[in-house]
Amino acid sequence: MALSDEQYNQIMGVYDERQSVRRLEIERRKKRLYARLPEVAEMEDEIRRMAIAEVGRRLGRSVAKGENKNIQKIQKLHQKKIRAMGKAGFDEDFLEVPFVCEVCQDTGYVNGKRCSCFSQLSLELFGDSHTDQLEGHSLHDF
Repeated sequence: MALSDEQYNQIMGVYDERQSVRRLEIERRKKRLYARLPEVAEMEDEIRRMAIAEVGRRLGRSVAKGENKNIQKIQKLHQKKIRAMGKAGFDEDFLEVPFVCEVCQDTGYVNGKRCSCFSQLSLELFGDSHTDQLEGHSLHDF
């Protein structure tokens, strides 16, 4: 079944909504975590700064073997953050809110092609939209 522009936009609206709900849940969890452990927010800021610096360093010149001190620092800081969260009773993946579809990460597309969840969503939303036209007809009519 070919989708009309309106149907396509409706499906993409579902994906937009899923992404918004996920982002809001992540923000809600961050507020809860940071209120209890403000040092985790500081650690995440430091990890982010170090990662950006590392990307800039790598873009600026080729990276020789053994030049991964920043990466090691980031990994150590990440482990420190995980330990702090664990001591406070938070799961390691507390800030990782799952996608409805892990394959396309709620975008509807994988490598430029429609994800299987797109087809499923299309069927759920519009699968019965043409059945009323078929009522009272048989294959002989076609």
